[in-house]
Amino acid sequence: MKRFLSNVSAGVRCQLLDWCSDDDVVVGEGEFCSAEQMYKIGRIPFGRNAAAVVVKSVSNATTSLWRPTSSIFTLGETLGNKIA
Repeated sequence: MKRFLSNVSAGVRCQLLDWCSDDDVVVGEGEFCSAEQMYKIGRIPFGRNAAAVVVKSVSNATTSLWRPTSSIFTLGETLGNKIA
């Protein structure tokens, strides 16, 4: 997986999927920032199996975040911001 992620450049558009769904349901679009394990959002490092994206558009604002914060719980609240 690391080999694959190393080929991805920052700024590449990506689809955001509903992580709670059994199917690949697209709920927004983002721009890839990083998949480094020590990359941090809110002083918390990602660890394995995560990537940072800037949310560019949202089609389902009520979608729950994979990594909510103490004040942000849904995808609609993240438009224009960086999320895991």
